[in-house]
Amino acid sequence: MTDLPDGQYVREPAWLTAKIDQRIAMMKDVLGPAVEGFADYNVVMTPLTEPPEGASEVAVAMWDGSCDNCGRFCPTLLWTGKSEREVAGVRVVITFGACPQCSGLPA
Repeated sequence: MTDLPDGQYVREPAWLTAKIDQRIAMMKDVLGPAVEGFADYNVVMTPLTEPPEGASEVAVAMWDGSCDNCGRFCPTLLWTGKSEREVAGVRVVITFGACPQCSGLPA
């Protein structure tokens, strides 16, 4: 489930669930045994996607206004949200952005 700004919830689209699972698997892969260090924190926040390493300010701004599913740049229409999972006993909050077509919300 993903929360809406007014506190209502919407079921995650399948693409979002899959990408969140991939993101968490990548974090576990990259961090290896260090993922157990999450236990030192109450909450860990991470974006669903990231701009390429060394990206220019323009590239970061483009990434920040683009859909995490299809990549469409739509900063004024981008729906942003967060979803939560538990990893190694710690709440992990994943932030994301979705265009109107990928959000799964009624028009």
